[in-house]
Amino acid sequence: MYDGTLSTISNRQSWSDCVELRDNDTRELIDISTATQIAVQIAPLQSVDIGGYGDASYGGSALLTASLTNGKVQHVQTGIFQFAFTKDDMRMLGGGVYNVEIAIEKDGETESLILGTVPVREGVVTI
Repeated sequence: MYDGTLSTISNRQSWSDCVELRDNDTRELIDISTATQIAVQIAPLQSVDIGGYGDASYGGSALLTASLTNGKVQHVQTGIFQFAFTKDDMRMLGGGVYNVEIAIEKDGETESLILGTVPVREGVVTI
C-alpha cells in the first residue's frame, strides 16, 4: 500500500489518473479483471484532540467517489485502471488538504492500494 501525499490538483479542472498494479516480486501487472469493485474516495481531513496528546487526523464521510459501480473507474488493461472526476465534481472541494483512499475488492477481499492525502488548490480559471 502506498502511504503518502499525492500531487496537488486544482478544484477548477477535471482529475483523472491511471493506477498500475504490479507484483512486488516479479514486477508483472496483476490481473484485476475479476475485481468486483474499485473505488477512489476523497474525504475531509479533520483534526481531533486526543486528550492532551495532540491532534490526530481522521476522515469524515466521502465527498467524492469514483467506482466501477458509478462508471467513474474503468479497467484500461491488465493491471491498469483509470479513475475520473469531472470539473463539476472537483468544484465541490474547497482549497485544502483531503484524505484520499483507493481500494480494490477482488476474490472476496478488500485491499487499500493508496491511503494518503491530496492537496487541492483553489483554482482561478472560470471556463
